[in-house]
Amino acid sequence: MLISPFTQSANAAPFLEEPGTSPNNPVMPVVTTPGVFVFREPTRRRWFDPPIVDRFDYSMDSGDFLSFILPPGFGATIDLYVGGSLIASDLTADGSTEYFFSAYGLSGVTAFSLRDISPLVDAADSTAFPTFLDFTPGSLGLTMKAREGAPASVPGPLPALGLSAAFAFSRKLRGRVKAAAQ
Repeated sequence: MLISPFTQSANAAPFLEEPGTSPNNPVMPVVTTPGVFVFREPTRRRWFDPPIVDRFDYSMDSGDFLSFILPPGFGATIDLYVGGSLIASDLTADGSTEYFFSAYGLSGVTAFSLRDISPLVDAADSTAFPTFLDFTPGSLGLTMKAREGAPASVPGPLPALGLSAAFAFSRKLRGRVKAAAQ
């Protein structure tokens, strides 16, 4: 007897897992703009997952976020930001630790960011970074914005100092060449 992937065993009745009930079957977004992922009328306490980044910004059109769970496999590198301020750093991504905004003295959170996700997540993998989210009943319009990569670093003072030294040396050398030519 052939066992379907939707069947628990040869003797069990077939079942379909509701999207969002596990990190292996997250609720997938509607992509309205590149890098913007919209979940219209989201169901509470579900796993949600959009494409590749090292940062996600989450927002609700109405309602408040209550908590989240990070997926397993990302160690303890992820930072939580609310309103542009660092709230908690090096959160454990184990698929079971639930982070409540109230534990940080926060309420009425309508937007937050998860940053420094490492390793970067692959947009082509629908289960790359499913995030378990809980929010107030009746919430509408969950949006996840992907932020690709960290900003390029600004060169430090050493390259500028080296360039200045090379310029000064070339001016001095030019003066010697001119003097020798006369």
